[in-house]
Amino acid sequence: MSGGKSGWMRINVPAPITQTIDRLKRENNEPRWRVIARAILTYAKIHDDLDRRLYYISKLMTGWSYVKVYLSLRKNGKVTDEEVKAQVKRFCKTLDQIQSRLHIKTSHIIGLVWDVAKGYNGKRVAQINDEIREVIKALLVAEVGGERA
Repeated sequence: MSGGKSGWMRINVPAPITQTIDRLKRENNEPRWRVIARAILTYAKIHDDLDRRLYYISKLMTGWSYVKVYLSLRKNGKVTDEEVKAQVKRFCKTLDQIQSRLHIKTSHIIGLVWDVAKGYNGKRVAQINDEIREVIKALLVAEVGGERA
């Protein structure tokens, strides 16, 4: 496909996609090319943002898993209180990063985690699990460009 003097090119698009483009064209009163350009730019932004959010979800889950493993190891005398505190500190840093970088509230979890670090409590661990699940939901459904959570 070669462009003419104006730099425009043509592409073949399946009929159902063309129908969607035309519907958006009518709804927004704009040319086809602008509908397509907006869609591509929106997709790129969502794609980049999704990768970032998935990274933090992985980091959050891994960090919490490490804390729980270290709590269990401490209970069995395999690690010290200082090693547990080090894991909790790393995990809390992740919570701070999520709050400051993605604007999803996590500060309330920090106190709960430090409470558990002082003494293992199954109900408190379950509460933290629930809170982390809510943060993950917020990371997955937050609107691109403006947080809902």
